[in-house]
Parts: sequence; structure tokens; C-alpha cells
Amino acid sequence: PLTCIIENCSNKEILERVYTQLQSFLSDPILKDDYQLQMELLKTFRRISVRVTSKFREEFILPYLAILTLQVKNTMDENDYEFTLGSFTSTYASSTSQSSSSFLTSPSTISLTTSSSTNSANTIVNSNSNNHQSDIQKICVLLFDTYQSMCVLNSADQQPIQISRQSIHESLVPGLGCLREILSNSIIMPSASAHNEFLARVEQIMFKIEQLQHQSSSNESPMK
Repeated sequence: PLTCIIENCSNKEILERVYTQLQSFLSDPILKDDYQLQMELLKTFRRISVRVTSKFREEFILPYLAILTLQVKNTMDENDYEFTLGSFTSTYASSTSQSSSSFLTSPSTISLTTSSSTNSANTIVNSNSNNHQSDIQKICVLLFDTYQSMCVLNSADQQPIQISRQSIHESLVPGLGCLREILSNSIIMPSASAHNEFLARVEQIMFKIEQLQHQSSSNESPMK
């Protein structure tokens, strides 16, 4: 697969050809609504984002994340999709505990035995709608986890990745902004006192980025 070459190849000429092929592949509008493919790509980019070249990260991964996050936000707004905090948390726990090969499960189907063709048709429509919303929730979780993997250090010895100010301004901040809106407006809280840790984490990341952007360019920072 192209992503395996990106992750393991150091030949610049080969990488350039791979980048071009992948860009052409993902620009196909037919793939826009292929949620299974989007989920697989997100899992791959989450895994390789800290190991690929800065060129691929800034010219491909970050713009892709920003565009996908905006598309997901628009889809949720158009369909009035909402998630409970409990279901979002459960999906996140599942995505981080299972292997990449087992995270994608077959969509659940609603089984209803009835002699009425109208009821059967309604059941199929409701099932498709529920599956669509479930896929959107999984994508939101993977977007959150991918952004977090690039912006948050998981250990003291982990080296922060370098992201240019231009990419921060053009891709990273807009993508995070859309994700913040999703987490703020589309997660149903169980009570007024409940804490949305996902929203808080994204806001923490954005605050840190804002701080770094105000630092002098001569200062060393995880994102310069």
C-alpha cells in the first residue's frame, strides 16, 4: 500500500511519486462519502503522522484533516446529528484499545420481522441512518485522536513534531476549530455539571498553539 511506502521509504523521488498518486486518489469526489475508507486513512495517518516527512505532513495530512473535519461538520449540521457523551466516550475507548484491524466492525443492522412492506422499508431507512450517524461518530473520534497524536506529547522522551507557522495558520487551526465546534455543539451532556473532556482537550491544544504563535520566532518551540 502507498502508506506503507510513505512510512518506510527514504527515497525522495519515490516519495514524491507516491504523494502525487495518493493526492490524485483522494481528490476523487466519489470517495468523499466512503466512510470506511476515510476511517482507514485516519487510522493510518494517526499512526504515521509523527514519523513521515514534514513535507508530507504539512502538504497532505494536515490539509486532508482540515478538509475532512469541515465536511464532517457540514454533514452533521445538515442532518442534525448529535451524540451522547457516553456513546462518544465508548467509541473513543474502543478505538484506542482495539487494534487497527479490528476497530472497524460491520455496521449493526436492525432486525424486525413484519409482514408489512412499509414497516420493512422504514426499518431499512432507519438502519441506514443509524449506521451513517455511527460512522460519522467514529470519524469524529478518529479526527480527535489524530490531532491529539500530533499535538500532545505522550511521554517525556518523545520529541515534538515541527509544524510551520504557515501550516498552523492554513490547516491546523482551521481543522481544530471545526473539531471544537463539533465537540461543543453536537455532544449531548448528561447534566449541566458534566465535563466534556474531549472539548477541553481540543481547547487546551488550541490555547497552546496560540501561545506558541505569539512567541518570538527566535525562541525554540514544538511548533515553529
